[in-house]
Amino acid sequence: MRPDFSALPIIGVVALTLLLGGVIAGVLLTRRSKATRSSAPDAPMNTIALIGFIAAFFAPYAAVPLGHVALVQLKRRAEGGWGLAIASLWIGYAGVWFSFTYVAVWLWFMIQIVTASPMPR
Repeated sequence: MRPDFSALPIIGVVALTLLLGGVIAGVLLTRRSKATRSSAPDAPMNTIALIGFIAAFFAPYAAVPLGHVALVQLKRRAEGGWGLAIASLWIGYAGVWFSFTYVAVWLWFMIQIVTASPMPR
């Protein structure tokens, strides 16, 4: 028996919806005025924003909370790194989304293979 791939378009629609929702949320998040984002040229860089940006490439699950903490700190302090915090959130959420999608597709394929193969006697 061949595996049934009828649910594959549904997975694609869900993935596209999540991606589109992320883009819309990112656009709404970045529409803040420049006056709230700007800092003095000699302002120190927020360390959490920098660590979150670096972590986004290796540990996206750690980058998301680090990015949120950095944004809260940047609202309270006169530091630079707003772009790094936003980038860590974008890359971190994308990494989390890709990992969940990968696991869901892998599980779906494994279920299809297990249910399509004949049972040993």
